[in-house]
Amino acid sequence: MDISEISVIAIDLDGTLLRSDSTLSDRSIKAIEQCVIQGLHIVIATARPFLSAKQRLSKVRTSKLYYICSNGAAIYQEDQPIYIDSIDAIVAQECIDIFYSHELDFVISVEVACTGNLYTNRKDNPDDSLFEVIDLRSIPVSYTHLRAHETS
Repeated sequence: MDISEISVIAIDLDGTLLRSDSTLSDRSIKAIEQCVIQGLHIVIATARPFLSAKQRLSKVRTSKLYYICSNGAAIYQEDQPIYIDSIDAIVAQECIDIFYSHELDFVISVEVACTGNLYTNRKDNPDDSLFEVIDLRSIPVSYTHLRAHETS
């Protein structure tokens, strides 16, 4: 394959692009910026919700990034959602209730799309300051677009 035929580069965040302390190296930042300047499309693919992924790339000086987030449930072009597959709020709340009622060892992160808030029942990664630790049963079911994903 001729390298000039490449038009898209998809990169995972955790364990790939991010260092062990969840930061980007200056070398990675420059490489992403140079790829965009050369006309390549950079796609960040991650299990993280959009706001968390975007925060990790905040030092990259370009807005021309694509994000596949929440294990594929949300796709963004720059800051604009182009695909969202939300779990119905009532179904998400029922699942959360089951986890709590069975006293399972779990970590669930929930993104409330209409407010942009990120919640989790437990922080396994204290470095992610965007998440508020709460009893997830307290999220109002009136929010119509919850995106929940199991993180561990």
